[in-house]
Amino acid sequence: MPAQQVFLSHNSVDKPVVRAIAESLQQRGVRVWLDEWELRPGTPWQVALEEGIEASSATAVFVGPSGLGPWEQTEMRAALDLQVQRKRPVIPIALPGMPRDVPLPLFLRANTWVSFRTADDSDALDRLYWGITGTKPRRLIGPRRRAGATAEELAGDPVDSAVASLVEHLQSGTVTYFVGPATEQSRLDMPPDNDEIARAIFEDLALWQLDSTQITPPVDLISTCYAARSGDRRLEDRVRELVINRSYIIPNTHRLLARLLKSLQRRARSRTRRLDTPLIVTTNFDMLIERALLAEGVPFSRVVQQRSHDEVLVNVYDKFTALPDRKIQISEGGRPRTLNLDDLEEVEVWLAGTGAVRMPARDVSFARLVEPILYKHHGSHDVDQSCVISTDHYLGFIHRAARPGFVPTDVESLVENSPAALFLGYNPLDPDFRLLYHVLLSERLLGSRTFRYAPLSSEWNRDIASYRQVERRLWADFKEATQQQMGITILDATPEHFMSRLVEASENAMEACDEQRA
Repeated sequence: MPAQQVFLSHNSVDKPVVRAIAESLQQRGVRVWLDEWELRPGTPWQVALEEGIEASSATAVFVGPSGLGPWEQTEMRAALDLQVQRKRPVIPIALPGMPRDVPLPLFLRANTWVSFRTADDSDALDRLYWGITGTKPRRLIGPRRRAGATAEELAGDPVDSAVASLVEHLQSGTVTYFVGPATEQSRLDMPPDNDEIARAIFEDLALWQLDSTQITPPVDLISTCYAARSGDRRLEDRVRELVINRSYIIPNTHRLLARLLKSLQRRARSRTRRLDTPLIVTTNFDMLIERALLAEGVPFSRVVQQRSHDEVLVNVYDKFTALPDRKIQISEGGRPRTLNLDDLEEVEVWLAGTGAVRMPARDVSFARLVEPILYKHHGSHDVDQSCVISTDHYLGFIHRAARPGFVPTDVESLVENSPAALFLGYNPLDPDFRLLYHVLLSERLLGSRTFRYAPLSSEWNRDIASYRQVERRLWADFKEATQQQMGITILDATPEHFMSRLVEASENAMEACDEQRA
């Protein structure tokens, strides 16, 4: 079999852009099977297609504005069979203009996607090359600094400087992690963003047809309209349905965070301080963080804020064993059982019921919980009627948050006393972040010496929804205001790239400490 040959399965209407991508792959040394280059006139083309798929070490399935072509469906299913039988990757490719709601087979959606904004999208080509060859291009790995680099050398790169600062805090204390939706979005195998949810809910209301150029109503406003017609419970069920259908893949940022927390468990702990308890704060409703921690074998506790009253739900997950292939072994009634973390319905039931205790928020004591602590500030899909979605939910949440005891005191103390805060996947202009900031952060961070970093690539606004165009045009002003008013340094790096650098630096620092003690 020719080494590193990829079969390009595509709809004929997408031929020009697929041809351009094929030429770029050839320039990188990849052998490409493209029908117009391989089908000899006068020979049976169906047989040639079969031979092309059979002879290729990977298959790329391109999906454009018109969806999958008739023969592409057959090619894709043959490739998926080879993926199961011979471990040959099938790489779904989103071409420019692909509809978000295009119907696709579940097994194709479950694979990690590559999204092209243009035919010459270099980042997408890097990811596609990685998927075909198994070799990660240097640009995706990011620059590595030589061992023993001085503080002056590190200070020249804001990302390196932030990593060095966080590693220093992790050696003696802790960092509070704030995990937002952008760690999961921008790919079709990840949960939908607010604009997609708003469009789906708007279509459910069947008021009139929205085209792609029209501004979508904000998700909280259209959710209020939906709840007025169908009720809060149906609204929450609908949003849960939209999110859970695209929550099979655990984002790499979540995996890296879980890996970091696991490695820090072997760090020497202070016997006199409780302020070094690792805390993860999220406004995400989904179960991706929980699944990442479980898959990595990290015991943890979870505190779920309720939107409508002062009680919280507390779960402790410490009686499980991580197994390969995203499975864990749990005990039910004294009998061991294997739980597949990709079975989302079963995981949802288990998460909601395991070690579950409802209590007033003011009574929560982290000293009695297993750490790290995951605090779900806006609710969780597996906890009935807890999620903050509509405008009414937001206003009610703010009203209740003004009362003492609504947010657990230990959460407030950790946020206020944490030496460093890392914001992953938050755009400071997102409504969820603004609510989190004003309810939990603004007063507690005011005047504090907490170091605050938010890795957010300068490319974040290349493909944003139409209703965010004002932010895009004024981004430089917003970025400066975020630094001045909130004290948050925005770093030009994706959350995944930043976490990869942080995990590597932290593990290297701990290895150096182990060698010194030895």
